[in-house]
Amino acid sequence: MSNDYYKSDEFKSILNKYEASREQGESCYLDAEEFADVSDFYLNSGKAAEALEAVNNGIVQHPENDMLKSVKSGILIFMHRYAEAREIVNTLADDANGNDVFYQKAQLVYAYDDDVVTAEEMFREWISLEEKEEIANGGTSTDGYMRESYIHVITSFIELGPNNQYDEEVVKRWIEEYIVTFDPLGNDSVDFLLGDIVREEMLNDMVVKIYTKLLEVDPYMQNGWTVLAMAQSAIGRYTEAVESCDFALAISATDWEAKLTKAYCYYTMGELGLALPLFEESMDKFKDYSLSLPYAYCLISMDRYEEAMIQLGNAYEYAQTLKDVDVEQYVALMCDIGEGGVMCNGFSFGNKVIDEVLQCAPDESRALFTKGTLCVVDNQMEAAMSYYMRSLDMSNDKISQGLNIAMHLILNGSEENGLLLIDECEKASNSGKFRDIIPGCRALAYYKLKRYDEFLDNLKLACVTCPSMLKSFFTGIFPKDLEPEKYYSYFVNHPLENM
Repeated sequence: MSNDYYKSDEFKSILNKYEASREQGESCYLDAEEFADVSDFYLNSGKAAEALEAVNNGIVQHPENDMLKSVKSGILIFMHRYAEAREIVNTLADDANGNDVFYQKAQLVYAYDDDVVTAEEMFREWISLEEKEEIANGGTSTDGYMRESYIHVITSFIELGPNNQYDEEVVKRWIEEYIVTFDPLGNDSVDFLLGDIVREEMLNDMVVKIYTKLLEVDPYMQNGWTVLAMAQSAIGRYTEAVESCDFALAISATDWEAKLTKAYCYYTMGELGLALPLFEESMDKFKDYSLSLPYAYCLISMDRYEEAMIQLGNAYEYAQTLKDVDVEQYVALMCDIGEGGVMCNGFSFGNKVIDEVLQCAPDESRALFTKGTLCVVDNQMEAAMSYYMRSLDMSNDKISQGLNIAMHLILNGSEENGLLLIDECEKASNSGKFRDIIPGCRALAYYKLKRYDEFLDNLKLACVTCPSMLKSFFTGIFPKDLEPEKYYSYFVNHPLENM
């Protein structure tokens, strides 16, 4: 039923008559179609119980009406009362109330019998029946009508999945078929309805496909580029997302969702310098402390530590709002805040934050690791090693965490302990990814220990296995513009400059 009909004086009169009698506890006479319209209105308004009551009242007055029985079974399916619905549809012919009963039988095969294969076959047959009926009724084009049929099938797979879950592969297959069948998208309102469905279900790869098609037809579609950018970002296509944000901002320079999406894309890509002005502008506009953490890390990347500490304080205030709502998110955010404090040399603040995390989650590996680093800074090596080893025990990735701990020990003057831990990691590691960086870690430790022969042996190997990491390991030791692959040959040719 069209929403326009619900706004008409004719329907309002019917609804008022029904609701007035209902309030008085009396029944009023309506014909079967009018009861069906009232029931549909309630269902479309999110009032399933009232819809069921209305159709039951209609069946009392019209007990032999198959159309009303079909309406009732449809409501019961919507309410996931499948056994009751099946009792009704089994008494009705497939073509009762148009082809609705056959469609409901397909829904029940999927939702109640959990038979996806048969359900898909039946849905396809139902679509064919609908198309034939439209043609028989004089329809010259079934395109728009067929789009609606596909939407009904797609929403059935989503809303009626057994145990309130659905197979994304099945849903996406029907969406892909819709895209191919009705290309180009954007000339029918149903296309936008499908866009809303995939956004609501966070099927971001499908959002990207659909909105790309919609924007080909209307490049100035309201919020279209922003929606596309957010979906692209969600599936890791950050460069494309930035481009989409630029299109959105070209249309509206004050599209703050686009600005923030662009900021987070740059942040995730490690382009903190490019993200910084966007976070700065957004924070000035909204004073939203949920932005404070990434904003702080951008400031840290620019060595603006005092400003970063202010933002870390704001992020701390925001984290407190999550403590009793989402403990997992609270712990992760607090770990990030504490680590940021250490990076800014805000050791007192870092200790406060990490101690609060450990009170809440005493086995949190990241917090234990950061606490160990804080103990190293405070020259409490015994306590540091205790926290580091507990962090290692609690870690899900012991090789990676072990090497991380080793590097912190080396960087903070405990090279021998770092080398011992590297040896243990190498024995335990079967992963080329980790074994490749070990020579670089050893090279740094031996350099700091002034054991230059061992340093050179490992540096030569590291120039091959992990050159990209050497630049951060040896900051300030080699010329800034020297390629890391050439560190070994440079040191050999300029030994005295680097000792």
